[in-house]
Amino acid sequence: MLLKLAEKKLRKGKTIAEIAEELEESEKTIKEILESRKG
Repeated sequence: MLLKLAEKKLRKGKTIAEIAEELEESEKTIKEILESRKG
């Protein structure tokens, strides 16, 4: 799923570095949500 998202962004002319940065942000957000649900 994330791979397809990355492919779409690549077609829009984004660099690999920009996509990687966005994925990292998404991952942090997901982890924060999961942590808050545990609490």
